[in-house]
Amino acid sequence: DGLHSTSLSTQLCSNTLKDAIDYKLKTEAIDLTDEPYSDRAGFCGIPPALIQRYADECQRDTYEVADGLDRARMRALSAKGRRGVPNDYLGDSCVGPLIDVANYDSLHLWLVSLGLPMYERCLVGSGVDTLYRVSKLRETDIVNKCGIRDKRHVRILTNAIGALHLSV
Repeated sequence: DGLHSTSLSTQLCSNTLKDAIDYKLKTEAIDLTDEPYSDRAGFCGIPPALIQRYADECQRDTYEVADGLDRARMRALSAKGRRGVPNDYLGDSCVGPLIDVANYDSLHLWLVSLGLPMYERCLVGSGVDTLYRVSKLRETDIVNKCGIRDKRHVRILTNAIGALHLSV
């Protein structure tokens, strides 16, 4: 499965950045016209963790990926007949520790804020449907129960669960 494979992700990013971003958004079922990625007025809300994850996986500069994601967001809004407001400072939002910006309001918002929304279905399918239940996961649970194989994603989740213990 492409979501869980480190090598496939890196291989795809060697193509043009636009194609890589478009492919990753599609396979991860991320719609940049939806909130929080775009609000109703067309302002950008792409989480810094998503930008940083794509930059890491594509081995590209964070600012380059931020610009590419914002362009993809603007194209998607335009395709739906909506206006968008470009965010020229999106890359600046990626400076500093990203665990600090995690949203603890719900499992969905927490995963979105970590840049890993595509794992909501597999977590919920494994009976992990609340942040309290997430806080009980160990690294082996993330891999074995949830089937998450990408080591970078496992590391992000493990670190975020550590921070989650402080807020639950």
